[in-house]
Amino acid sequence: ASVPTWTVTVQESTTSRLTGAAAWAEVGPRSWADETAARLKAVGFQPRTETVRWPRYADTPYGTMGLRIRVGSYADKAAAQAVATSVNAAGFHAVAEWTGYEPEQPADVENIHVAVIDPRTFSGTVAGTHDGNVAQRETTSSVAGKLGSLVGVNAGFFVTSNSDGVQGTQSGIAAYDGQLESMAVGSRAALIVEDGGRRFRVADLTSTVTARAGASRYAVEGINRVPGIVRDCGRPGLTPSSLPWQDVTCHTNDDLVQFTPAFGANLPTGAGTQVVLDATGRVVSTGARGGRVPAGDTVLQGIGTAADWLTTQATLGQRVPVTEVVRDTEGRRVRLGQGDSIVSPAPTLVEDGRLSIDAATEGTLDPKDLS
Repeated sequence: ASVPTWTVTVQESTTSRLTGAAAWAEVGPRSWADETAARLKAVGFQPRTETVRWPRYADTPYGTMGLRIRVGSYADKAAAQAVATSVNAAGFHAVAEWTGYEPEQPADVENIHVAVIDPRTFSGTVAGTHDGNVAQRETTSSVAGKLGSLVGVNAGFFVTSNSDGVQGTQSGIAAYDGQLESMAVGSRAALIVEDGGRRFRVADLTSTVTARAGASRYAVEGINRVPGIVRDCGRPGLTPSSLPWQDVTCHTNDDLVQFTPAFGANLPTGAGTQVVLDATGRVVSTGARGGRVPAGDTVLQGIGTAADWLTTQATLGQRVPVTEVVRDTEGRRVRLGQGDSIVSPAPTLVEDGRLSIDAATEGTLDPKDLS
């Protein structure tokens, strides 16, 4: 295998599908590659043209993605950056890159740990957990140490920046010990752990949550997240997309969000309305957004039309039951009980013993956005 090095990549101007603004792409068509290589040679550089092919995913194009133009191989970033500066000074757009991050570059070292569990003889339990507080950031090893776990595996995507929501909260579907603590963002792969690890299955899951006040209903579009901000998109009515879009934050002006007792942080503040429901679903307080989730209660926060609905329907003493339904792509309901967990890795990798990576469908790759 070739040894990864630092190199200089010349990028093509394009338009971001996310923002519509000017952006840069690693690859381009043959016409752009030939013209760019000729221009580089004319000013004294020695470019090379590389063909970049689409990964053999189940739902992406096959064959050539585009051509990439590069200059040189360097032992360190500083040397590559110096050449990139010279290339930019000649009227191009170039960046220094480490080739070891590229999927076509074989890894020079891989450390893989495998745990094989025989359910016929294993007497322990397997469960997803956020260690009791879904609004915290904690390492897998720390949680495993506190629980005395034999094996701990990082699972699911979570919010890492306060601009994208509450740090530490899950951005995909999550359930711990039978309690839904985060909603699905589109129909995406999830691992379902049933009865403390006695049964496992992988399925694309969706979630529907509904609040009801008398004859009036309103869709809850989030659990334990900031109203109006949806990491990884995948919910109805979002901008710029209601489809799953990994590592992209979408927004909406109308949103109803539920907070459970596992949300162990200050509740989001801002415009809108908040109601507190007791264990029976009865409204025990209404007012501005903020504070904490009272022990044993749940909180609903609404903005836009959801705030209007709470104001008119969720009055003091009114019962506002919230129902949750999780389904797989076959339409079958996934019923959650004690000892059941859901974690959402995404995308699907293997189905019926064969590679079947649906990266585009699940939003981890956008074939139309080469930037």
